Amino acid sequence: MVDKRLFSIVPGVCGLVVGKIICLWIGLVADIALAGTVTVLVASLFPQTSVHGAMQSIGISGPSGFMLIAIATLAIAAVRFLAHHFATRLGTEAAERVKLGLRSELYRKMLRLGPSYAQRARTSDVVQLTGEGVDQIQSFFELFLPQLGFAILAPLTLFAAIAPLNMPTAVVLLVCAPLIIVIVGAIAMTTAKTFKKYWGKYTDMGSVFLDNLQGLETLKTFDADARAAEQMDKNAEDFRVMTM
Repeated sequence: MVDKRLFSIVPGVCGLVVGKIICLWIGLVADIALAGTVTVLVASLFPQTSVHGAMQSIGISGPSGFMLIAIATLAIAAVRFLAHHFATRLGTEAAERVKLGLRSELYRKMLRLGPSYAQRARTSDVVQLTGEGVDQIQSFFELFLPQLGFAILAPLTLFAAIAPLNMPTAVVLLVCAPLIIVIVGAIAMTTAKTFKKYWGKYTDMGSVFLDNLQGLETLKTFDADARAAEQMDKNAEDFRVMTM
């Protein structure tokens, strides 16, 4: 599912993806810390809880202790916000760089081929690849790759955080979390052929539309435009059913 050529198109893309993974991991650590400080903050309001007793044993009690925990909570919340903010920016930057690099490569390839490009590729295929085809790469670099790396770090981090509190729960999470990656990979491999057929249907529909548009004058001359329109409607309906 990962094509190394995508990383060679634009230098620095790999670093942006790794940067987003690190930001996501920092956000996870901040979430864990935020849950802990909020729990302590609420427990400080109820003297009968064991957490309140533990706070007193380490010298955190009274209004000053409550204020200290509240400040720590706000600081952790700010770190969490910044981590998710920079993760979004890094993912978007990586996706935009690759999109620009792909379109530049396609443009240079078309210039090298010259007017004879039609012998190797249909105009509709080129238009769809440079348009929606390249746009789809954004999800790959902005969402899929960072989440794949994060899915490896998250179980280990959660295990380290939960193990001191409840070892059986931590072990269950550590064992079951990797199944997400396995299941997603199996589904992706299974649907690869279906998606190839889907994309072929999509490009065929675009080719028919472009051919009819370019030959509209001829279709009008031979009074065949209505029949062409009906065929396009049928192709569009078949594609709608396949999409749904």
